[in-house]
Amino acid sequence: MSNGQQVGTGTVNEDGTFTLKAGQSAVFNNLLAATDGYYVVRETMPANIKGQYLGADYDVVSAGGTSTETIDDIVDTTDFAQYTTDPLTTDKTTTTVVYKNKVNMKALSLLNVTKIVRPGSQIPAERDFLIKIQIDGEDLPAGTPYRLSGDSTVHTTAASDNGIIKVKDGQTISLASGILQGSVVTVYEVNDYGYTISYTGTITGGGETVDMGMVNNKISGTVVH
Repeated sequence: MSNGQQVGTGTVNEDGTFTLKAGQSAVFNNLLAATDGYYVVRETMPANIKGQYLGADYDVVSAGGTSTETIDDIVDTTDFAQYTTDPLTTDKTTTTVVYKNKVNMKALSLLNVTKIVRPGSQIPAERDFLIKIQIDGEDLPAGTPYRLSGDSTVHTTAASDNGIIKVKDGQTISLASGILQGSVVTVYEVNDYGYTISYTGTITGGGETVDMGMVNNKISGTVVH
């Protein structure tokens, strides 16, 4: 569910997990009987992306009202971090658990995209190039702030941009709002001129540098630092 509308259906993985994006919810019908006793809900994330997260609040909404609990410490295991609710009773007709993650905004990851025209190319110096950026398969939303090298202005994307930012040869796009760890970033040039385009990209952090991969003539990678 998203904004009160059903956006799809799915099945739970063998390990009991399922995946949601921010703002989405999963609805389970007839999952537990009133006499089953107690259960917990657990949010997990890979251990190598937890550095931006400071904890979580969660709301429990049921017929008896809403209660809010705070989880300040991440519980670590060998391969993921987890936020677990207190035991919840099954004697409620409907229970909704809402996780609200706390993010260290100063630790968000940076994205820089540079356009370079190879020397000797017969391309007008004043030409604009269209760079499309997607996060988790979605175009940059309207209002996303960014900077261009050589320009102190903070620009923002418009709804009509569809995730596209115009640059000239040698310019670098820097997203000013940062990116959450675990996000999949995809970048490519909208090639209306039939140019031959190549891409290189790396993800750097935690003392490591990882090359980004090519998928359908787009460069893509998961932000892990």
